[in-house]
Amino acid sequence: MDIENQVIEIQKNTIVRKDPPNCFWDNVDIKTKDDCWNWKYGKAKGYGCSYYNGKKQLSHRVAFYLSNGEIPEGKIICHKCNNPACCNPRHLYAGTKKDNAIDRENRFLSGDIPRWNGKPYRNPLKRINKLGYRGISIDHGGFRARFRGISLGYFNNLIDAAIAYDKKAKEYYGDSAILNFPEVANV
Repeated sequence: MDIENQVIEIQKNTIVRKDPPNCFWDNVDIKTKDDCWNWKYGKAKGYGCSYYNGKKQLSHRVAFYLSNGEIPEGKIICHKCNNPACCNPRHLYAGTKKDNAIDRENRFLSGDIPRWNGKPYRNPLKRINKLGYRGISIDHGGFRARFRGISLGYFNNLIDAAIAYDKKAKEYYGDSAILNFPEVANV
């Protein structure tokens, strides 16, 4: 659809377009029904960013909305393909953060290596730092625990810092959390 067909009126220096959904899909690289349909333009951390209904939104959320209607309350839009730029409605589903974490973990366990901007993720099941624990660093002479970029505090003991991380991860992700001490039942 070309721009001449989309512009229906000009009032007070404002262009009003007809059929905004078609304007949205013009910015998506649509391929076969099973392929990823990547957002062509602006991206933030790999996710497509678009303006829809007068505000900046993630393009995969707009694609889901245009294809399925309103996003259910308390749900996020997840990618089955693990490609953050993908807008193919067949690759999107409404789920919880826990669903998304379980889906991500299942892709690792199945051997399907997820990708972020074309680069493989580091396996979250591995210990990811030199100390051997997730979310822990040495800072100001103590051990600093961080979860999702938020400081959980400073600890004199490495194990206490790792347990603080585990508590926050368990609170956030529930039973699908990837913990430093998964063998400890009640963190």
